Amino acid sequence: VYRLDRTDDAPIASNIEPPNLDKNVESTITLSYTDANSDLASSCTLSELTNITETTPCSCDGAGVCTVGVTGISDYTGEASFTYSVTANGLNSNTASASLEVLSTGPATCPTGFIAVGGKTILGTEDFCVMKYEAKGTTGNISSTPSGSPFVSIDADNAQAECEAMTEGGFVGVFTLISNPEWLTIARDIENVSSNWSGGSVGSGMISRGHSDSSPNNALTVTNTSDPYDGTGNNSGQGDGSGWEQKRTHTLSNGEVIWDLAGNVREWTDWNLSNAGFDMGPNDADATIRDVETLAGSLTSLDISPQGTYSDYASNNYYGFGQWIGGTGGNQGAAIRGGLWDATNLAGVFSMSLNNQRTSSGSGTGFRCVYRPDAPPVSSNITPPDLIENIESTITLSYTDANSDLATSCTLSSLTNVTETTPCSCDGGGICTVGVTGTTEYVGAASFAYTVTASGLTSNVATATLNILSGGPSSCPTGFIPVGGNTTLGSSDFCVMKYEARRSGNNVSIDPTGSPWDDYSAVNALGKCEAMTEGGFNGTFTMVSNLEWMTIARNIETTASNWSGGVVGAGMIPRGHSDNAPANALTVTTTDPYEGTGNSSSQAVGSGWEQKRTLTLNNGQEIWDFSGNVSEWVDWDITLAGFDTGPTDCPASWQEFDATETCSIVATDYKPLGNYTSIEGLGRWYGGTGGDSNRGGAYTGGINGENTAEISGIYMINFLPNNRDPQVGFRCVYRP
Repeated sequence: VYRLDRTDDAPIASNIEPPNLDKNVESTITLSYTDANSDLASSCTLSELTNITETTPCSCDGAGVCTVGVTGISDYTGEASFTYSVTANGLNSNTASASLEVLSTGPATCPTGFIAVGGKTILGTEDFCVMKYEAKGTTGNISSTPSGSPFVSIDADNAQAECEAMTEGGFVGVFTLISNPEWLTIARDIENVSSNWSGGSVGSGMISRGHSDSSPNNALTVTNTSDPYDGTGNNSGQGDGSGWEQKRTHTLSNGEVIWDLAGNVREWTDWNLSNAGFDMGPNDADATIRDVETLAGSLTSLDISPQGTYSDYASNNYYGFGQWIGGTGGNQGAAIRGGLWDATNLAGVFSMSLNNQRTSSGSGTGFRCVYRPDAPPVSSNITPPDLIENIESTITLSYTDANSDLATSCTLSSLTNVTETTPCSCDGGGICTVGVTGTTEYVGAASFAYTVTASGLTSNVATATLNILSGGPSSCPTGFIPVGGNTTLGSSDFCVMKYEARRSGNNVSIDPTGSPWDDYSAVNALGKCEAMTEGGFNGTFTMVSNLEWMTIARNIETTASNWSGGVVGAGMIPRGHSDNAPANALTVTTTDPYEGTGNSSSQAVGSGWEQKRTLTLNNGQEIWDFSGNVSEWVDWDITLAGFDTGPTDCPASWQEFDATETCSIVATDYKPLGNYTSIEGLGRWYGGTGGDSNRGGAYTGGINGENTAEISGIYMINFLPNNRDPQVGFRCVYRP
């Protein structure tokens, strides 16, 4: 047919996932597109390159095949990507993406006879070196050489010891027996290299099992390193299953070649990555022979299985991966990997037996060593506890080291809104700390970057993300302490009385040696606070509001030193004088936080420790009798003039703070930040129809003779009618 005016459609580029790249090695990637008019692409363009560089420009040959050479950025491993478009017959395609992974090629140098292997994050392995050949030699003199028979008839612990005894000048890392994660790192790398498969592509055909057909019926040496079938009597021209599978070598993704990992002799394998000693594997699966994708007991896929998913193991000759046998309890569970010279289908790079004791030895069991370079420490991003404005905070840095090296020094950089006021240093135990202070009067987000150095190697750069809270007003009236506002609660910086209000004639006194001013109505108490004055302080004196009480209480709750266990949430917070011994409110004449209670800090929690009368704010200020001694009136609303009552529709019964609200009170009115109760010393609360509110506990443990062990605390709240009570006092605040 002949069609008039047919539109020439633009080509359509497709998202692609090319094969993995090797670190610092260029990879040529073929782009993918279609064209409804069968037009051939003539050019291509890359954009949005992430963690890679275009090292050979994108171009299309005369047949419309478009390729580009890309290389990961220097020494980078991990995810990478780019987007691309192609042009055909003058029309540009859509933009498609290429998602890549850049793999490590392993250490830059390895000991003699060892080859480099790139670590795999999912398996927990770092870059390492592995013996190219099974261990050869004699006790105390082993090596990785082609000639000689494998070192066999050795138990697991002695194999471990032989590896650990290896040394070579210039290599200061760790020599040790290969671990199971490292074995699987090599096996999965082999699995994902097309040239290891008989069909020439991953998943096509099988992977060679090495010398495993008992012909000859003994372990082989290597006399001809250029012949991967050396000594087997087979060759690459034979079919898989008819001789091809006896190939003794496998190629890693970095081009390195390893011998006899699948067959020849079995090899002891340390279960864990620990540097010293031989670790047993699981022994909770029976001795049934299974394919390597069939799990049993506590064995996981990251212990044994290939990375890919394959259809039918038995019909496909187990893909040459091998099979596994479990340990059956008792002293079994010592791991041996790879296959014996007569193992047939049991042999393979994934083959494993756990049906062994560590003391076992035999003529078919050898070993292979690895070298783990002294890798630099790895620093972690951290979010330390909040800093307080203008106050130094000591921050502990976080890092790990694969070789268990201890950090000896640390360095800060990129400081934002914070100053290094005590230089970063590491103690003899590898703990690194730094003292930092927010820039003068600054409140808000801050950060710094840091590195640590261990065994002469410097870590990556990690970030500490900080938040600087207000420490309260820079100056307060006499007898008042600063409190930083709480944005969540709607409070600004203010000052609060360090002690409960005292009486001097008919005025409020700040003298701690007097008795608390009690038996006074809320309205009259408010008037006495509002009548306070002091030269130079032109703000507002008034009674503490409920939101200000909550600001102080949540500040106390989140300050570790207030908790008996030394960290927030561990143990309990003191309830203050609340055990009715003595049966009266106490004065303050000394600095002893237990003054007058008959108790001390040496007593057990719940047996006297909790009677401590002082609590500490996060700015280091100390407040007295906030949770006990006398209960205190609070003005419910922070914004309105005069005394404001709280909700009047709450149940008139004592309740825990973790109960769900059943009235108009809300969490920011009365609840701790954490899901705590009276057990943690935070008190309980009581509703009512009067709405006049008081907070904190009295020396009897609360109003109406309630249980002293349960309701006194920094959050205790009680709604009462407008009255006077000898156990209710008050406390004033100053708002700048």
